[in-house]
Amino acid sequence: MKNKFIEFLKENEAYEKFKTNLKEDRINIESKQATLKTVFEEHPLNYIEVGFVWHKTQEGYNFWHSLNKLWRVEYHKKLALDQSKSE
Repeated sequence: MKNKFIEFLKENEAYEKFKTNLKEDRINIESKQATLKTVFEEHPLNYIEVGFVWHKTQEGYNFWHSLNKLWRVEYHKKLALDQSKSE
């Protein structure tokens, strides 16, 4: 799912923005790294949601909120496709 997420970000011209904001949001970095590791391993639906504080970014809250909604749609499509393949 991580590769699908990266592809999604690139398709939406947000890959570099996402990486930059992950690096720049340095609040409690040790705790954040542990949280992100867990999210990226276990909760791909929340990749954007927990990455950083949206309103503190150059792109702003609305940009990340919209992208997060799109990602959730893509995520559920991927799950449905994977489930149909396994049946």
